[in-house]
Amino acid sequence: MLWVGIDVGGTFTDGVAYDDQLGRFRFAKAASTPDAPTRGVMSVLDMLGCDPADIARFCHGVTIGTNAILERKGAEVWMLTTRGHRDVLEIGRTNRPVLYDLRTLKPKPLVPRARTLEITERLMWDAFTPEIRSEIEAKGVWHRPSAYAIEPTPVTKRLIEDGRKHLLFGRGFEVGCPVHILQGAQDPDVPWKHAFALAHRLPAEDMVLTMIQDGDHRLSRPQDIARILSAVAEMG
Repeated sequence: MLWVGIDVGGTFTDGVAYDDQLGRFRFAKAASTPDAPTRGVMSVLDMLGCDPADIARFCHGVTIGTNAILERKGAEVWMLTTRGHRDVLEIGRTNRPVLYDLRTLKPKPLVPRARTLEITERLMWDAFTPEIRSEIEAKGVWHRPSAYAIEPTPVTKRLIEDGRKHLLFGRGFEVGCPVHILQGAQDPDVPWKHAFALAHRLPAEDMVLTMIQDGDHRLSRPQDIARILSAVAEMG
């Protein structure tokens, strides 16, 4: 049987096939067909001499998709990430021409924060009304109005199901470092009770929870930023 891998690039479509019985590799390269990328893929399969019936595993990479994101072309891009990692692209701590030059201006994030969604069930499914749950089950998607972007946020059935596979709140867990949570009591997206539940499952030592009574989800006011800087300074 054959293991086949194909990558569609902007100029060329490259392919490799491995025969697990003979232990041999085959390689092929064809010109990409931007108007219909599948034509380039089929050309490579023909050049490799692969009969689809003999393919046991097929891996497909799309460099043109990566290029479209990097060049900021094509459709609007959204990102799903594990809760707590929403700001990774915004931070971009290693994406600087001179790593230790604090004056360097970072490039605009590839995906703005408003289009970055964190995956969890407790903050979504448990809070949805029966009508919303029924719509997700029946249609596979519900478009939730967003306070941070003009377009609504699509919440899909697949997203909910994936979140159920990665729930952590059923047990305590170690993070290996001090934790200081600053929680806005007026946050409509992450309720303060959720922060208390999280704090309860973290190690008691080196764990601090600060409740900001009039704080919202963003915590972007000058006094909020001052609290954040103070918390960071205390952690050394």
